[in-house]
Formats: sequence, structure tokens, C-alpha cells
Amino acid sequence: MDGSWSAPSSAPSPAGAKTQPESKEVEEDKKYHALIVDSGAIIKHSGFSTLHNSASKYCTTQGVIDEIRDSKARHHLDSLPFQLDVREPSPDGIAKVVEFSKKTGDYASLSIVDLQVLALLYDLGM
Repeated sequence: MDGSWSAPSSAPSPAGAKTQPESKEVEEDKKYHALIVDSGAIIKHSGFSTLHNSASKYCTTQGVIDEIRDSKARHHLDSLPFQLDVREPSPDGIAKVVEFSKKTGDYASLSIVDLQVLALLYDLGM
């Protein structure tokens, strides 16, 4: 997982997706509950201008933080325009993600940190 995601500007929004208004500030009731940040997005320093103010909170795992090693990526981490809430996924979340990834055949290609990020996403979606 590279951690970054953004729809091309010409692509239609998925059904139910929240679109940002013209102003930089997103109305509180239109914000996502939480966004999960992966190391790829921090290392590449991508998507933060569009993600800033689009969620009530931004979460990651300690494993993601530990993956940020070089000085440029560390600078990106230290200069994020939002505060990261470092959380660990529940054992139930990990178990559900492992079970599902084995069914889809993805388990062998996912790192422990990938599984933790997906499990945190699962936990926050509950």
C-alpha cells in the first residue's frame, strides 16, 4: 500500500462521496469522521492540501510513524497541516482484516503495517 489516494479532478465522485465546497474550510457537518494516513502519503508528501480540514481527525499507527526514517520524510511528518492521532488497532480488527485478506488472496502481499492500517480503518468504521 502506498498510502496515497486522490481521485483525478476530471473523475466523477463516487456515490455518497463528500465533495469539498469552493472555500478552503469544510463545514463541520461535511467532514469525514476520520482519515487514516499511511506512510506513503507522508513520504511522498502528497494529498495533504486537499485532505487538510476535510476530516475531524487524522489517525495512523505507530508502525506507520516508524516507517518514516529519512530526514526529508521526517520533515514532511513534522510539518503536516494537521495533528496525527497515533492509535493501535484492536485485536478483533486485526483478526477480521487477516481473515478477509486471506479470502481475497492479498494476505501474502500485505506487510504487518499494512494489516495494522487496514485494521485501524476497520475499527474506526465500526
